[in-house]
Amino acid sequence: MSALHQDMSLLRRLYTGESVQQARRAVGRLQDGASPIPEATSSAQRCLEARVLLALLEFRNVYTRFPLGITSVHPEPHGIALAVESEERATELLFNLLPSYAEDHEVCGVPGLRITRRDQTAIELKVLGEPARVRLNGLPARVWRSAETSMLTKWIDPDSMQLCWRSSPRTWTVAEQQHNAQWEDGSDHYVQVTKAGAWLASGLLRRAALLHTVANTFLVDGYRGAAFDVKRLVLRSSHTHEQ
Repeated sequence: MSALHQDMSLLRRLYTGESVQQARRAVGRLQDGASPIPEATSSAQRCLEARVLLALLEFRNVYTRFPLGITSVHPEPHGIALAVESEERATELLFNLLPSYAEDHEVCGVPGLRITRRDQTAIELKVLGEPARVRLNGLPARVWRSAETSMLTKWIDPDSMQLCWRSSPRTWTVAEQQHNAQWEDGSDHYVQVTKAGAWLASGLLRRAALLHTVANTFLVDGYRGAAFDVKRLVLRSSHTHEQ
């Protein structure tokens, strides 16, 4: 490996938290002049990653060793893999991403998102009909199943909520379609601003390991906002003396 590839591999590893071998393989596949950390190539992928980062920032009820509860990321042009630290963090993440609906309320989670693949140590989530996916790994299949069960028993009332991702695994529900028509109208100015700024949250998610170096891990949170025609993402880090 050349000195340039070595430097690029170490840089990628600093940003992503991948192993040395993973970073080297990823850099070895790059075309000349390509960035060691690729951007998401589709708007749909950027928007999904922005929603994932927001969920990681805003919904935190457990302490984690790593920032956001993510030990490493593996970014690719058409998707991203996140290594999740624990079952508790996996439960939170699934609860806040998988769509559910209570009558006379908005759809919670990401409309159209479904679990489309299960492996020994990972599950894959995709937005139906769109080129957007995120792979959650780092935990055995039985733990992912347990996280789903915990989510349903802790925070969801099956008598009052429709679990879109379970009741309609291959098609969007009517509630999801209506939600998108109302809140994701491409002609709406706020929606345009939000989508135009999705590159920021997507880029930060693809570099999540940088937070290992700048913050007390379990105290990082944040929120998203839009003002003056600009998308804004605020990350807050609380520090304790001598830590």
